[in-house]
Amino acid sequence: MIRLRLFILVFLLSLFPSSLLAAIIADHRTTTLSDIPAGWINTVKNTLRLSYGHTSHGSQPVEGMKVLAGSATYGTLYALNSDGAITAGVLSLADYTPDGDLGGYGDTAWAVATRTYLNSSGGTGATRNVVIWSWCGGVSDNSEAGIDTYLHTMNQLELEYPDVTFVYMTGHLDGTGANGTLNILNNRIRAYCQAHNKVLFDFADIESYNPDGAYFLDLHANDNCDYDGGHNWAISWCASHSGSELCAPVNDCAHSQPLNCNLKARAFWWMLARVAGWDGGSDTTPPVLSHGAPSGQLAPGTTQTTLAVTSNENATCRFATVRGVAFSAMTNTFSATGGTIHQHNLNNLKNEQAYDFYIRCKDGQNNSNQEDYYISFSVGKAVGQTGNIIPSVFLLLRN
Repeated sequence: MIRLRLFILVFLLSLFPSSLLAAIIADHRTTTLSDIPAGWINTVKNTLRLSYGHTSHGSQPVEGMKVLAGSATYGTLYALNSDGAITAGVLSLADYTPDGDLGGYGDTAWAVATRTYLNSSGGTGATRNVVIWSWCGGVSDNSEAGIDTYLHTMNQLELEYPDVTFVYMTGHLDGTGANGTLNILNNRIRAYCQAHNKVLFDFADIESYNPDGAYFLDLHANDNCDYDGGHNWAISWCASHSGSELCAPVNDCAHSQPLNCNLKARAFWWMLARVAGWDGGSDTTPPVLSHGAPSGQLAPGTTQTTLAVTSNENATCRFATVRGVAFSAMTNTFSATGGTIHQHNLNNLKNEQAYDFYIRCKDGQNNSNQEDYYISFSVGKAVGQTGNIIPSVFLLLRN
């Protein structure tokens, strides 16, 4: 009897694999880019392969992501493509794929297109492990039965493709306020995703708040960020925060303002990091350093070598020749740094000299090492030389 009960329990759990997970909800609270550890952004790029079916409204987060990808502030950290190519260090996104959006009442053509795409032997479909679909205006004039059809169909796809993460989405704001059909049906989607531990990109919630947390849904905000009295919360916020990167120009923020697209981009990356395995907690851990080089004794006559260290996440690394120097006080930065492999050329090495280097690094969340990572090596004696190797007191560090 016990074995039978155990078998039944395992069988039921196999039917509902997502019940063992917590819901992942990307909304206005998840738009702070610095909350996402850089290491998890790299994990997203290395492990997730997206397809995203959408029309004009759904392009908003992608257009904001393109701004991040082109920003000199972040280098290549947020690199992405839109053709679904799988390239090291780049988020693989098959954009506008499959064609279309979630449609309207009772429409399941998008699900048929999803199956065709994932089952295809050519193209990018067979490589996808994250599938996203967005609404255009299909929630505003929908019904509870129509939304339930959408939810049931998404769940069915999850059961058919257990190795693929399917992202649910709310519809964009339409100015009907907190008591309008749109919000009522969006709340139905939210409640389902919370109760059944789904992944939700809450499109409408992001449009309901400015970056300071001011709420505009009850003021009949719409997708362009307009609200009662002829005001626009996105334009107003950027007018008083003109230097903010959240207000960076967006090539084509369809139906809306750049601030909205940039916020959605950040929430999108947050969601992907959670899907990739990040627990959502703030990163307070400094980089972990390893594989320091060189070490031991180098051959006599060696005049050049490469100082190198590896970090477990993207970081900036510096070094000193005495111990106990804080990262901020170190004046020597590795010539190749910012990723996970850090290198610096050392010149004018001398026979019978010992060299000591003390290394510290800082990650994208400003967590720096509080203790030195120590690298020590020496250059051997030339043939016929006598005496002991002595510590170096001067070293030309740059070419």
